[in-house]
Amino acid sequence: MTRHQTINAVISVLLAGLLLATACFAIFQALSWNWSGVWAYRQVFWQGWVNTIWISLAALVLFVVAFTSVRGPASPVPATATRRRGRRRSGLTTASQRQPVCG
Repeated sequence: MTRHQTINAVISVLLAGLLLATACFAIFQALSWNWSGVWAYRQVFWQGWVNTIWISLAALVLFVVAFTSVRGPASPVPATATRRRGRRRSGLTTASQRQPVCG
């Protein structure tokens, strides 16, 4: 991507964001908001948010426990290494595996 294309892309994104912000501002200014219903249930909304955080933390802890129990806490095998047809794919080759370069 050339410098000119990059500048055009940045300007396009900024203009699109400005257009979206202007549209949202106009829509929200035209509406009359009645927050009394939300305020009446603020404790319920707060408790729901706290419960969501707890569920997320529990899921994170369970994932870490499950992952380390399968893989081990200090496994020498990298997480991205896989086995394919009985050989480990590491990207490294020995001298006997290299193909001769013709040219």
